[in-house]
Amino acid sequence: MIREDLEAAGLPYQDDGRRVFDFHALRHQFISSLADSGIHPKDAQILARHSTIDLTMNRYTHRGLRQHAAALDKMPALPTRNQPQEMRGNRDGRTSRGTSRESDARERKVCEVASPF
Repeated sequence: MIREDLEAAGLPYQDDGRRVFDFHALRHQFISSLADSGIHPKDAQILARHSTIDLTMNRYTHRGLRQHAAALDKMPALPTRNQPQEMRGNRDGRTSRGTSRESDARERKVCEVASPF
């Protein structure tokens, strides 16, 4: 059935790397797309009708360098000796993190004392 649909669409069943586009390839793509969209792993397991989360995450979910780099981009910036813009605070004395300027200053001091840099 899939081969007929691929043929009708003008798509090859097998590529130059000898990978085939079959039912399981569709499942791998579907589950990897769920992971890329940020769906909770348990939801992906249920949608895939897998008996274990291990099967879903370690066999059917494929992540690449692009996704790893995007995950690293979500990390907060490392603290610096110079106060970053988002920690300068607003008119009520609170920073964008919801803490007071004084507690941010204490936190920076602890970081500076504890940091070997």
